[in-house]
Amino acid sequence: MNNPINDVFDALTPTEGQKAKMWNAISAQKNIQPIRSRSPIRRRLLASLTACFLMVVVSATAYAATDGKVISIIKNQMNKIFFASGSSIMLQINDDGGSVGTDGIKGEWLVKESSFGRLVLTVNGEDMNITDTLSEKGYFYYDYRDDAGILHRVYIVKNAGGTKDYAERWYSQYEWLPELGVGGGSRGTSGPLSRAIMLAEVGVKEGTGDLDTMLQQELDKYWAR
Repeated sequence: MNNPINDVFDALTPTEGQKAKMWNAISAQKNIQPIRSRSPIRRRLLASLTACFLMVVVSATAYAATDGKVISIIKNQMNKIFFASGSSIMLQINDDGGSVGTDGIKGEWLVKESSFGRLVLTVNGEDMNITDTLSEKGYFYYDYRDDAGILHRVYIVKNAGGTKDYAERWYSQYEWLPELGVGGGSRGTSGPLSRAIMLAEVGVKEGTGDLDTMLQQELDKYWAR
Protein backbone atom coordinates (compact mmCIF):
# COMPACT_ATOMS: atom_id res chain seq x y z
CA MET A 1 0.00 0.00 0.00
CA ASN A 2 1.44 3.40 -1.01
CA ASN A 3 2.23 5.92 1.68
CA PRO A 4 0.60 9.26 0.68
CA ILE A 5 3.33 11.28 2.38
CA ASN A 6 6.02 9.42 0.43
CA ASP A 7 4.01 10.06 -2.74
CA VAL A 8 4.16 13.80 -2.05
CA PHE A 9 7.95 13.79 -1.72
CA ASP A 10 8.31 11.51 -4.74
CA ALA A 11 6.22 13.95 -6.75
CA LEU A 12 8.42 16.88 -5.65
CA THR A 13 11.69 15.04 -6.46
CA PRO A 14 13.08 16.24 -9.81
CA THR A 15 13.73 13.74 -12.59
CA GLU A 16 17.18 13.26 -14.09
CA GLY A 17 16.21 15.54 -16.97
CA GLN A 18 15.07 18.25 -14.59
CA LYS A 19 18.30 17.93 -12.59
CA ALA A 20 20.31 18.37 -15.80
CA LYS A 21 18.39 21.54 -16.66
CA MET A 22 19.08 22.89 -13.20
CA TRP A 23 22.82 22.32 -13.47
CA ASN A 24 22.93 23.76 -17.02
CA ALA A 25 21.18 26.88 -15.77
CA ILE A 26 23.61 27.17 -12.86
CA SER A 27 26.63 26.71 -15.14
CA ALA A 28 25.36 29.27 -17.63
CA GLN A 29 24.74 31.77 -14.84
CA LYS A 30 28.26 31.26 -13.47
CA ASN A 31 29.89 31.75 -16.91
CA ILE A 32 28.28 35.15 -17.52
CA GLN A 33 29.09 36.60 -14.06
CA PRO A 34 32.23 38.79 -13.70
CA ILE A 35 34.64 37.72 -10.96
CA ARG A 36 34.47 41.05 -9.11
CA SER A 37 32.64 39.96 -6.01
CA ARG A 38 31.62 36.59 -4.68
CA SER A 39 28.54 37.99 -2.90
CA PRO A 40 26.61 39.05 -6.07
CA ILE A 41 27.40 35.69 -7.64
CA ARG A 42 25.93 33.89 -4.65
CA ARG A 43 22.78 36.03 -4.78
CA ARG A 44 22.30 35.43 -8.51
CA LEU A 45 23.09 31.74 -8.12
CA LEU A 46 20.49 31.49 -5.36
CA ALA A 47 17.96 33.22 -7.63
CA SER A 48 18.68 30.69 -10.38
CA LEU A 49 18.29 27.79 -7.99
CA THR A 50 15.03 29.23 -6.69
CA ALA A 51 13.66 29.65 -10.20
CA CYS A 52 14.64 26.10 -11.11
CA PHE A 53 13.11 24.71 -7.92
CA LEU A 54 9.84 26.55 -8.60
CA MET A 55 9.81 25.04 -12.09
CA VAL A 56 10.26 21.57 -10.56
CA VAL A 57 7.48 22.16 -8.02
CA VAL A 58 5.08 23.29 -10.75
CA SER A 59 5.96 20.20 -12.76
CA ALA A 60 5.50 17.94 -9.74
CA THR A 61 2.16 19.56 -8.89
CA ALA A 62 0.93 18.96 -12.41
CA TYR A 63 2.02 15.35 -12.08
CA ALA A 64 0.23 15.04 -8.75
CA ALA A 65 -2.96 16.45 -10.21
CA THR A 66 -3.03 13.71 -12.84
CA ASP A 67 -2.24 11.04 -10.29
CA GLY A 68 -5.27 11.95 -8.18
CA LYS A 69 -3.83 10.79 -4.85
CA VAL A 70 -1.19 13.29 -3.83
CA ILE A 71 -3.26 16.32 -4.78
CA SER A 72 -6.02 15.28 -2.38
CA ILE A 73 -3.57 15.64 0.51
CA ILE A 74 -2.47 19.08 -0.66
CA LYS A 75 -6.06 20.30 -0.89
CA ASN A 76 -7.19 19.12 2.54
CA GLN A 77 -8.53 21.91 4.74
CA MET A 78 -8.07 22.24 8.48
CA ASN A 79 -10.71 24.15 10.40
CA LYS A 80 -11.02 24.93 14.10
CA ILE A 81 -14.61 24.77 15.31
CA PHE A 82 -15.77 25.94 18.72
CA PHE A 83 -18.60 24.25 20.60
CA ALA A 84 -21.13 26.00 22.81
CA SER A 85 -19.33 24.66 25.89
CA GLY A 86 -16.13 26.51 24.97
CA SER A 87 -14.28 23.39 23.84
CA SER A 88 -12.95 23.16 20.31
CA ILE A 89 -12.14 20.63 17.64
CA MET A 90 -9.65 20.57 14.77
CA LEU A 91 -11.63 19.40 11.76
CA GLN A 92 -10.05 18.14 8.55
CA ILE A 93 -12.35 18.35 5.52
CA ASN A 94 -11.31 16.35 2.45
CA ASP A 95 -12.09 17.04 -1.21
CA ASP A 96 -14.82 14.41 -1.19
CA GLY A 97 -16.61 16.11 1.72
CA GLY A 98 -15.44 13.59 4.31
CA SER A 99 -14.33 14.92 7.68
CA VAL A 100 -12.13 13.77 10.53
CA GLY A 101 -12.08 15.58 13.88
CA THR A 102 -9.95 15.50 16.98
CA ASP A 103 -11.63 16.67 20.17
CA GLY A 104 -9.91 19.49 22.00
CA ILE A 105 -10.17 20.95 25.49
CA LYS A 106 -12.90 19.69 27.81
CA GLY A 107 -15.82 22.12 27.80
CA GLU A 108 -18.01 23.49 30.54
CA TRP A 109 -21.48 22.37 31.53
CA LEU A 110 -24.16 24.29 29.64
CA VAL A 111 -26.84 23.36 32.21
CA LYS A 112 -27.11 25.31 35.45
CA GLU A 113 -29.06 23.88 38.37
CA SER A 114 -31.08 26.53 40.21
CA SER A 115 -31.89 26.50 43.91
CA PHE A 116 -35.49 25.66 42.98
CA GLY A 117 -34.44 22.44 41.26
CA ARG A 118 -34.82 23.81 37.76
CA LEU A 119 -32.40 22.89 34.99
CA VAL A 120 -31.59 25.86 32.75
CA LEU A 121 -29.74 25.24 29.48
CA THR A 122 -27.89 28.28 28.13
CA VAL A 123 -26.84 28.06 24.49
CA ASN A 124 -26.22 30.76 21.90
CA GLY A 125 -27.42 33.46 24.28
CA GLU A 126 -30.71 31.70 25.07
CA ASP A 127 -31.84 30.40 28.46
CA MET A 128 -34.15 27.37 28.31
CA ASN A 129 -35.87 25.63 31.20
CA ILE A 130 -35.48 21.97 30.25
CA THR A 131 -36.58 20.47 33.58
CA ASP A 132 -39.96 19.07 32.51
CA THR A 133 -38.87 17.92 29.04
CA LEU A 134 -35.82 16.09 30.38
CA SER A 135 -37.91 14.45 33.10
CA GLU A 136 -40.66 13.31 30.71
CA LYS A 137 -38.68 12.32 27.60
CA GLY A 138 -35.26 11.65 29.08
CA TYR A 139 -33.62 13.96 26.55
CA PHE A 140 -33.60 17.51 25.18
CA TYR A 141 -31.87 18.91 22.11
CA TYR A 142 -31.36 22.37 20.67
CA ASP A 143 -30.14 23.41 17.19
CA TYR A 144 -28.21 26.55 16.31
CA ARG A 145 -25.80 27.81 13.65
CA ASP A 146 -22.51 29.46 14.53
CA ASP A 147 -20.98 32.53 12.88
CA ALA A 148 -19.47 30.33 10.16
CA GLY A 149 -22.90 28.88 9.31
CA ILE A 150 -22.12 25.44 10.77
CA LEU A 151 -25.11 23.62 12.25
CA HIS A 152 -24.72 22.50 15.89
CA ARG A 153 -27.07 20.26 17.88
CA VAL A 154 -26.71 20.25 21.67
CA TYR A 155 -28.02 17.17 23.48
CA ILE A 156 -28.84 16.85 27.18
CA VAL A 157 -29.71 13.20 27.87
CA LYS A 158 -30.49 11.16 30.97
CA ASN A 159 -27.60 8.75 31.43
CA ALA A 160 -27.32 5.30 32.94
CA GLY A 161 -26.12 6.69 36.27
CA GLY A 162 -22.53 5.90 37.20
CA THR A 163 -22.15 2.34 35.90
CA LYS A 164 -22.07 3.00 32.17
CA ASP A 165 -21.42 6.75 32.35
CA TYR A 166 -19.27 9.17 34.27
CA ALA A 167 -21.09 9.98 37.50
CA GLU A 168 -20.80 13.78 37.30
CA ARG A 169 -24.55 14.29 37.01
CA TRP A 170 -27.59 12.15 36.26
CA TYR A 171 -27.69 13.62 32.75
CA SER A 172 -25.02 14.01 30.09
CA GLN A 173 -24.12 16.69 27.57
CA TYR A 174 -23.15 16.10 23.95
CA GLU A 175 -22.83 18.35 20.90
CA TRP A 176 -23.13 17.07 17.34
CA LEU A 177 -22.43 18.71 13.97
CA PRO A 178 -25.09 17.02 11.78
CA GLU A 179 -23.83 18.33 8.43
CA LEU A 180 -20.22 17.31 9.13
CA GLY A 181 -20.80 14.09 11.09
CA VAL A 182 -18.52 15.08 13.97
CA GLY A 183 -19.23 15.34 17.71
CA GLY A 184 -17.61 16.97 20.72
CA GLY A 185 -18.24 19.35 23.59
CA SER A 186 -19.28 16.44 25.80
CA ARG A 187 -19.58 16.14 29.57
CA GLY A 188 -20.42 12.93 31.40
CA THR A 189 -20.94 11.07 28.12
CA SER A 190 -19.92 7.42 27.72
CA GLY A 191 -19.24 5.45 24.57
CA PRO A 192 -22.62 3.64 24.64
CA LEU A 193 -24.54 6.91 25.04
CA SER A 194 -22.57 8.63 22.26
CA ARG A 195 -23.25 5.62 20.05
CA ALA A 196 -27.00 5.78 20.75
CA ILE A 197 -27.10 9.45 19.75
CA MET A 198 -25.07 8.85 16.60
CA LEU A 199 -27.25 5.89 15.56
CA ALA A 200 -30.30 8.12 15.91
CA GLU A 201 -28.63 10.77 13.74
CA VAL A 202 -27.74 8.16 11.11
CA GLY A 203 -31.33 6.89 11.11
CA VAL A 204 -32.59 10.41 10.39
CA LYS A 205 -30.05 10.89 7.60
CA GLU A 206 -31.08 7.59 5.99
CA GLY A 207 -34.76 8.49 6.22
CA THR A 208 -35.67 5.77 8.71
CA GLY A 209 -37.59 8.22 10.92
CA ASP A 210 -37.62 11.70 12.42
CA LEU A 211 -35.16 12.68 15.12
CA ASP A 212 -37.53 12.25 18.08
CA THR A 213 -38.60 8.79 16.92
CA MET A 214 -35.04 7.61 16.32
CA LEU A 215 -33.78 9.08 19.60
CA GLN A 216 -36.50 7.40 21.64
CA GLN A 217 -35.78 4.09 19.90
CA GLU A 218 -32.01 4.17 20.42
CA LEU A 219 -32.11 5.64 23.92
CA ASP A 220 -34.63 3.03 25.09
CA LYS A 221 -32.10 0.37 24.08
CA TYR A 222 -29.31 2.24 25.85
CA TRP A 223 -31.27 2.72 29.09
CA ALA A 224 -32.31 -0.95 29.12
CA ARG A 225 -28.72 -2.24 29.01
